[in-house]
Amino acid sequence: MLENINEAGITSQVVDNISALKALVTASDAVYVLGYYVPGDGGGGVYRRDPDDVTTPDNKGSVIVGDNGTYRWKLCQTTPYTLKQFGCKGDGITDDTAGYLACFSTGLPVHIPSGRYKVAPIGPAAVYPEGREPNRTSAVTLGTGQNVTGEGAGSELIWGNTTKQAFFRVVNAKNIVISGIKFTGGYSAIIIDPTADGSVDDVGLKNCTLDGQLIGLLGGRQYALDPTGSKYCSNIWIETCDLRNIVVHGMVATNCYRPRATSNN
Repeated sequence: MLENINEAGITSQVVDNISALKALVTASDAVYVLGYYVPGDGGGGVYRRDPDDVTTPDNKGSVIVGDNGTYRWKLCQTTPYTLKQFGCKGDGITDDTAGYLACFSTGLPVHIPSGRYKVAPIGPAAVYPEGREPNRTSAVTLGTGQNVTGEGAGSELIWGNTTKQAFFRVVNAKNIVISGIKFTGGYSAIIIDPTADGSVDDVGLKNCTLDGQLIGLLGGRQYALDPTGSKYCSNIWIETCDLRNIVVHGMVATNCYRPRATSNN
């Protein structure tokens, strides 16, 4: 993530949207993009041209490759990327899955602005033995320190498919807080699932709304389902969340040290 463009000798210009950025034939060092599709839609930002990079692929958000195949533009900011900077519309109708996956694949913290983002399916529609739980590949994988923030119940992730999967998963990471998000539908808001020789510590939900999941937070899979390798799970938690219409359990923690659920409704 390039942090700023306030340097001597930097030339800049302004364009309306990402399509206009891609279409530039002659370019300044930096471009201020007013929106993703149209000015003011919440996307865009300041992009800086990286003349030394000829290989990084276009991810439709933090890296934009020009139509001429020469220019590579990189989003410059110190704040977290947002879903709208990756093309998500958040209108509750459009399938925002592609932008959702691309944004989280950066491995960096993400902010979910106000909107209703319909996603799903996220991964393969495979299931565990006897259909008991969704496959661990069927959710966005978060890395260490990849916090997710929102603006309260107005920042809503909606599960948009009859195949129920989780919105997020953690398999080998620590220090992750998901806060200020509303989750509607799906199997679970997050599955905390240490894989073979994996370790998970201090991962939780705070000030979130969970509505209509089978299990709000699912942590520490039963070893009988996945006996291979060593695993460690500790300090998974759910705090000051509002749980509505949960089908089975608000939180399940199996074979996990020091789980906690505090001050939830």
